Amino acid sequence: MSAYLLEKFPQAHLTLIDIAENMLEMARQRFSGRDHTRYVVSDYSTGDLGGPYTIACSALSIHHLDTEDKRRLFRRIYAALAPGGMFVNADQADGETPYFRERYLEYWNAFFRTDPMTASQQAEIMNRRDTFDKNEKLSDQLVWLREAGFSDVDVVYRNRTFMVTVARKN
Repeated sequence: MSAYLLEKFPQAHLTLIDIAENMLEMARQRFSGRDHTRYVVSDYSTGDLGGPYTIACSALSIHHLDTEDKRRLFRRIYAALAPGGMFVNADQADGETPYFRERYLEYWNAFFRTDPMTASQQAEIMNRRDTFDKNEKLSDQLVWLREAGFSDVDVVYRNRTFMVTVARKN
């Protein structure tokens, strides 16, 4: 996500926050020699987010949090943004009904089975998904963003389980 932002905004100052030091190390290697990039090892759900930021982004991460932690994080991101700032979240969301939840999982599972991994590797990943993924309905997440204070909230992409939301702070 950071690389895409830099394509659009090459002079941007980045603050990359991750609980996993090895993820930040990969980012350090990718952006080596680039000025204006800060690396912070922290649990973004409870640690200091810093700010104020023009844009806050997350990709395939927030769905691992419990419901109340998601709601709290949306409020914290709102507080960390400058007026007019945007929050972009590319993540996963449940279907709005049990029917759609099952259809989305069936689609993803069928796609996943076409990957050339071994059966054992696939089983391990599916177990991790069942253990760590805590998807919420997209409609609930949109409400939480509004409750956090965001004035403009929308969905700019959805493909079954995967979605991208944007929210703007006045």
